[in-house]
Amino acid sequence: MSKYTSQNKEETLFKPFQKLKTKKSKIKFLETLLDERRQHPENFRGIKLKIKHIENLIKAWSTKRTTKKTDDISLDDMK
Repeated sequence: MSKYTSQNKEETLFKPFQKLKTKKSKIKFLETLLDERRQHPENFRGIKLKIKHIENLIKAWSTKRTTKKTDDISLDDMK
């Protein structure tokens, strides 16, 4: 387990997260990070990453994102 500092956060947090392809793997990464943050807070003293921030990220990545469908409106529907 490595310590997270402001100098190495790019290599230890951001790049591994960006390499993940699926939502499921990204959520798993964030859950692992959350567990690590709770069990070993001393490793996170170099960066400002609170438990609440990680929980919010997990919640955001877990929600089902739907795209809004727009239907063409005909002139008959406008009468």
